[in-house]
Amino acid sequence: ALAAPYLRIMTISTLPMMLFLALKQFSDGLSITRPAVVITLLGVLLNLGFNWIFIYGNFTFPAMGMKGAAMATLFARIVMGALFVAY
Repeated sequence: ALAAPYLRIMTISTLPMMLFLALKQFSDGLSITRPAVVITLLGVLLNLGFNWIFIYGNFTFPAMGMKGAAMATLFARIVMGALFVAY
């Protein structure tokens, strides 16, 4: 019962992840690796922060548990893709 919403959200999050990975591979192919490393580290930190907020319900957000973990990953991946597009 908990896996279905989690997998639905994670399926949606593959689109921004693929955008990020395509731009990362292009950048790596041009030997410009620093932006990919910086954005990846920021994404990991964002995911950690969003997990803390959404799983446990901090900053007035409701505790969402496993669904919150998927939402955190989705938002982190959107930010990572957007940062690479902006770069």
